[in-house]
Amino acid sequence: MKNSNATYPAWSGMLPVEDTALAVTDTGGTGTPVVYLNGSFAGQRHWGPVIDDLGSGWRHIS
Repeated sequence: MKNSNATYPAWSGMLPVEDTALAVTDTGGTGTPVVYLNGSFAGQRHWGPVIDDLGSGWRHIS
């Protein structure tokens, strides 16, 4: 069962997936996680306005 009171640390790094590695940033915190997937031309910076609009009630992972 998921602990809804858990606090997760913020972190950034590379996540190995099969034959590649993905750059990941997790804002940490206690909020519900939201995962942002980048397309072929987008990067993490494109999600900045969305993250700002949603606020700290969410745990942002891009």
